[in-house]
Amino acid sequence: MNTIGRRTWWDRHWKWFVPVSCVMAAALFAGLFVSIFVLVLGMMKNSGAYQQAVTQASREPAVIAALGQPIATSYFTTGNISTSNENGEARLIIPLHGPKGSAAIHLRASKHDGIWTYSVLAVDIDTTHQHIDLLQSQVGAPAN
Repeated sequence: MNTIGRRTWWDRHWKWFVPVSCVMAAALFAGLFVSIFVLVLGMMKNSGAYQQAVTQASREPAVIAALGQPIATSYFTTGNISTSNENGEARLIIPLHGPKGSAAIHLRASKHDGIWTYSVLAVDIDTTHQHIDLLQSQVGAPAN
């Protein structure tokens, strides 16, 4: 039996196998990264501090006047939040937008015995550079 002319599977297919394997590994890594990113953002958006801040900003007449209605949050919230049972801390920047413009909620809060207390809760309007302090009417509320 003559085997001189026969090539192995690797010899015949390596030119497509190597790039396809690299692309698949990169896609798997990117998918893992995106999944972790979405999970972390979801945890931030489900926190009591986030939800209370967005509710407070959406009801503030000065914010409504500056942004119009409806007011919605953008996807990329930045900052950090850490909770352990009924205690925690949050420092977040939450982008907002409405028909008239965009803004960002800046918050710094601590959670003790299930109640979020804000040391900073303000909205900065991008177009007018207006700073709206939301702490005037904000009182600590039970967390979710």
